[in-house]
Amino acid sequence: MTAKRSKLEPQSPYWYEDLPGRTALLEGNSGKAFPDAGQDVLQINEKYIELSRATSIQRGGGVLIGCGMLAGMLLMADVLVSIIITVFPKIPALSILLACGLIAFLVLIIYVIKREIRTPRDLPVRFHRDSGKIISLEYVTKLNPFAHWKVVQRELNWSHAAAEIAKIAGYNGKTYSVRYSLIIAECDPDSGKVKQRIVLKADEAFPLHLHRMWAFIRSYMINGPSDLKVVLRPAGVSLKRCLLYYYPVLDFTAEGHERRRKLNIVEWVFGIVVLIPLFWLFLPLSICEYVALKLAPEPQWSNSALDREQ
Repeated sequence: MTAKRSKLEPQSPYWYEDLPGRTALLEGNSGKAFPDAGQDVLQINEKYIELSRATSIQRGGGVLIGCGMLAGMLLMADVLVSIIITVFPKIPALSILLACGLIAFLVLIIYVIKREIRTPRDLPVRFHRDSGKIISLEYVTKLNPFAHWKVVQRELNWSHAAAEIAKIAGYNGKTYSVRYSLIIAECDPDSGKVKQRIVLKADEAFPLHLHRMWAFIRSYMINGPSDLKVVLRPAGVSLKRCLLYYYPVLDFTAEGHERRRKLNIVEWVFGIVVLIPLFWLFLPLSICEYVALKLAPEPQWSNSALDREQ
């Protein structure tokens, strides 16, 4: 990172660095940030490329914690009801407050579980070469878990697009975690101010992968798909993929081999020294992620988006 401030206004609170412009010179396959979208390509042709954001959607933790809390409430239901009934004649206000608190806690659990099992399995983004449009699927949630949550489509103009990397760092009580995200921003052509942003890729441990993805997108939009090396993302929900997503060093399938081929020495050390000892911690999260994905709906594009492909 060379600059101390983003060229984009208003600056993102998590800004880390600006990426090269859409038409900046590409490094090619010999450069450090060579064009590479990893295994996030769903479709690619002369008209558009569709990139997956499935790995950027956090699942598993909400189902694990929510179901655990719900089971705890059910086990303690008799005790909680008995306390409320006993206290009510003496302190009605306290009993009512306790009952309202339990109901609010139950609604929160429902909200957390619904968010994980009703968010579509993927929220892909399409980059259209012919029309110069970027179309993304976004899941709009509400605080009310009983309300209708819906998927909407957002549209950005490629000719006004810029890219930046965001950095989120913090201490979770046990370890210090740093994660990077690739953000696409649409800027006003006159003032240069950002009109809207979408997160294209999140939860990356190293920013290099995001540089490569942005180079891949730019190369496609400028030159088309002919010079790009593409590995399509496997379709469907796989328990193996959920278990080994953070462990390519343990994945001896063809998919794992492809992922290991692109790891640098830092990622090898990080995976072996840091992640492997935490495997048993990630195991229940991975199983809950698999369950949530099986229950989640498939993403659906509207007719307007399909019409653009004709």
